[in-house]
Amino acid sequence: MPVFGVAPCPTTIFTVGVLLTGTWRVAGWLLIVPGLWAAVGGSAAIFLGVPQDFALLATLALLVLFAVGRLSGLRFARHVAADAV
Repeated sequence: MPVFGVAPCPTTIFTVGVLLTGTWRVAGWLLIVPGLWAAVGGSAAIFLGVPQDFALLATLALLVLFAVGRLSGLRFARHVAADAV
């Protein structure tokens, strides 16, 4: 059972999920801190052999995909509708 709010890894995954529901203009800068922690925790999962924290690597990959998509000009349907208004 993940210890949400006490352990940093489940809290990081939840924070990334919540921030990705917002617009990229706001969430882009706020995602730096959980992204850094996902990199640190993911490397610890590999080097220390903690398989429970491998989800942090998936979270880091998701953040990289979103950042590359935004930098390449790819717009997601939810954000296109929000920016058009």
